[in-house]
Amino acid sequence: EPRISALLADTKSANEQRLLDAYHKMANVDGERTTFGPKHVAYAAEQCAVKSLLLSDSLFRSLQVSERKFYAKLVENVKENGGEVMIYSSGSKPEAELTKLAGIAAILNFPVTFD
Repeated sequence: EPRISALLADTKSANEQRLLDAYHKMANVDGERTTFGPKHVAYAAEQCAVKSLLLSDSLFRSLQVSERKFYAKLVENVKENGGEVMIYSSGSKPEAELTKLAGIAAILNFPVTFD
């Protein structure tokens, strides 16, 4: 049923926006508990610091095999360590906003020092 599909899409978009809003709020309140970009997010995940991973679908489904494997491993790592993962739907407003943060961002359980 198209109506149900539209309702589910709206719910997913609302959840994507909710998590993105939480990221921005944390960045304003305690910036050391947020990060973005593949290198910093991957490093934070290695430290088991990622509470919530925000990832663009276009990165997760990259045409480059090595890049796709990198993000698949990152998602698996975050989930194994109890983190939440949100893959942002291509073409959605929240995904467009996430793309401004390199398509990947994270809310951290604790601050991580980056070199």
